[in-house]
Parts: sequence; C-alpha cells; structure tokens
Amino acid sequence: MIDRPGSARDLSKNLAVVRPTALQSRRDQGEGETMMSICRFAAVAMTVFACALVSSCAQDTPKSVFQNSEEYANRVFVPSMLSGSVLAKATDGKPMPFNKITFSQSAKVMYQGAPVDVSHNVTYENAGNSLVRQIQVGYMNGVVDGQYFSLSYRGLVALRELYIKPTSKMMPYKGSIDSISQFDVSFDQPSLNLVYRWGSSNPHFKTVDRRSTCTLASNYAGSKLAAGIAGEVREFECKYYNDNGVQDTDTHIAYLEAYGVAVVKSEAKTSLTVNWTISNFRVE
Repeated sequence: MIDRPGSARDLSKNLAVVRPTALQSRRDQGEGETMMSICRFAAVAMTVFACALVSSCAQDTPKSVFQNSEEYANRVFVPSMLSGSVLAKATDGKPMPFNKITFSQSAKVMYQGAPVDVSHNVTYENAGNSLVRQIQVGYMNGVVDGQYFSLSYRGLVALRELYIKPTSKMMPYKGSIDSISQFDVSFDQPSLNLVYRWGSSNPHFKTVDRRSTCTLASNYAGSKLAAGIAGEVREFECKYYNDNGVQDTDTHIAYLEAYGVAVVKSEAKTSLTVNWTISNFRVE
C-alpha cells in the first residue's frame, strides 16, 4: 500500500520507487522501515553457516549500505534470493541487450504548499534472464534523502525491494513477492495483468494480495522521451490495486523496446502527482 504523505519523510518514501516497479505495497513500519519481504529460511541458514566459518561476520548497517551500495546490491538483490516458484514465473529467457543503463529523473512537486525539487539517479544492471537489479539514489532539494534497491522483472515489477534513508538507525525490512497467481506481461501485447501476494521480512506483517493492470496508451520514438534512447517506446498506463481491491496508484511506464526494460514516466497517488523528466540516459 502507498502511504499518504504526512511529512517530508513520507514524501520521500512515496517518491522513492520508480513505480513500474511498484506493484509495490508499502506501509510505514516506523522510522527507517518500509514494507518488505519474507526472508527465506534457507538464505538465513546459509548466512549463519557462513558466519560460523569465519572469525567475524560483518552485519549490514545503514552506514555500510550507503558506503558500499553496489556491493550490497550485488550480494542481496540476486535471483537466488527469490523463491523458486517466483523465479520460474517471473523470467522469460529473452535476452536484454545491455550490461548497465543509467539515467536521471527529476520533477518539481508542490508539497504542503511549497515547491520541492525531487530527483533520482538510477542504475539498471542486467541480472540475467529478464531480471533487472536497480540501485536508485533519491534527492530532495539537492540533498541525498534515500536509496532504493530492487530486483525486478524488466523494471516493471519489483520482485524484491528495500528503501533506506541515511538517517536510519537500523536496517529496514525488505519486501518481496511471495507468490504469483497471474503474470501476463508480454510487452508486445496491448495489456499486461499481474496478480500476486506481497510479503515482508517484518514478522508482524501479514502477506497481502496485490493486483495490477496495464493498458497500451501510445507508441513513439525513444528520442522523444529522452536523448540517447534508441528505438521505439511503448507507453502503458498501469493501475495498481491494494489488498482491498481499491486502486491506490496510477502510473505511466515507458517500455524501451531496444533494451527490453521499463522506466516510469509519471505516477499519481491519493494526494500527489509526479511527472518525471528523464535525462542523462547512458547504456553500457
């Protein structure tokens, strides 16, 4: 679920996620916490075992994550951390012709009667088999305000995610898709449909049902979206529904055919609408 903004912190959380990836349900679990994933017992067991084999085993902290974000993402947001059933349904075997994509998003929003400049520096890494590892640094009025990590299906839906603020005192909960009922996401079709259950590593969080539907809205040249984008863009309007079946987010995503990934163009929530400008697009 998307929190309704009530403070500057809430605003930054609502703007943190590129919301194609946002079939993302998020609740405020307290300072520095976001709604996140059921930890896999096997992964935990292996970590404990590995720690037992060495003299010391460093634990992740907000400080260490901010200092070594790429190392953290490459260790924690990997396909092996997903359940076998989710991995089987959320991969299509079709290649993505890039190693890394970087770009910026920027927007000016009115918040509590005042203009706020928000921006993201986004990195997409090809994690193999149609999966994208995302590292995103968020800024408010030019000041770093948080980092978002995810492993997603082609940038469309986060399969595993975490949002962390530099002021966090402890590591927040991770979130992930626990199971998938429907995964019709062929971008060459006029509609996309997903039904799944979302869980959190917070032991007090109840797994919830989520659903989304996307409809093709338009086609246009990638250069119209941002300089440096090759090929065509297929823009979809996506509606996201919470566990009560109520729509809580409306997002326009741009599927970049040349690279096989989606980026967010705009998003609207209960009391906040953001139209992103994309720039500094680079492909490796």
